[in-house]
Amino acid sequence: MNLIEVFEIIKDINPSDLDLSYEVYFNPNKNENRYQISPIKNVQYYINIIGKTGLFDDQIGTIKHSILYTTDTDSIDTSIAEADNLKAILTNLKSTVFAFKTYLENNINLDEGSSIRIKLPAADDFDELGKYINDLKRSISLPIRLDGIDGDIKILRGEPGSIWLVVLVVGQRALKLIAELCWSAAVVRRKHLEADIMVQQLRELKLSNDMREAVINAQKLAINTLIDAEASAVMHSFDIPSKNESLEHLKLSIKTLDELMSKGAEFRPALNMEESVSTLFPTKENTPLIQSRINQISEGEKQ
Repeated sequence: MNLIEVFEIIKDINPSDLDLSYEVYFNPNKNENRYQISPIKNVQYYINIIGKTGLFDDQIGTIKHSILYTTDTDSIDTSIAEADNLKAILTNLKSTVFAFKTYLENNINLDEGSSIRIKLPAADDFDELGKYINDLKRSISLPIRLDGIDGDIKILRGEPGSIWLVVLVVGQRALKLIAELCWSAAVVRRKHLEADIMVQQLRELKLSNDMREAVINAQKLAINTLIDAEASAVMHSFDIPSKNESLEHLKLSIKTLDELMSKGAEFRPALNMEESVSTLFPTKENTPLIQSRINQISEGEKQ
């Protein structure tokens, strides 16, 4: 998760969202002053949201082992000592989270709506990293310069953590083309995963080597046919002139994006991108169930 995604999670949380009310009263049965603390559920809700960032696990872990998470009700009766301990750990979390939020507000810029964030696969050396960069150039830069697309890209910056690039895509058609190519590649990736499962199942069956090889070759042919169909559908969708060279560029792009995805690459739209465009990109969550858009394209939908 990069800094912009972290900011998106915590940007609407205010310090008061982590405030509890501590009402002191005297408990005659225990002959001591105690606290009635509330609203528990509201504070739990915002702590769980903050936990999604993965940056404050130690502090949140301490809170989840405190009295705050020992009840399903919205209030709890506790001793002054336990209440003081809860106050301290909540204050610690609050100061850390909102100091970090202030830093992000002052030091990061939201990506332009036509930019995408690309996570490169892990590389052991510069040669391997250079190969991934060249693969990106082949799979993105070449297709968006085809006739009728006339797009361009500009690398805005790299981001800390894993190797993330923020790339500005010039031209709405170019941006949609990249989204469609990523979607087609994810469709092919799913087909590869299904083929891998099939190969694993074949290994468990007592088949001759020839029979096993025939099934594997049929799977490879089906994948190549799918790549051809996806590339043709994209070319038709974007009214790209029917040149064999253009079709080969699109096929190469889909195949290369699939290979990059198999190594851990991700392609994400800017958080503030128009929804009509951002939903064209595949997500990590929907990839296992992703479906080809070829049928939609054949029904005459134009970009």
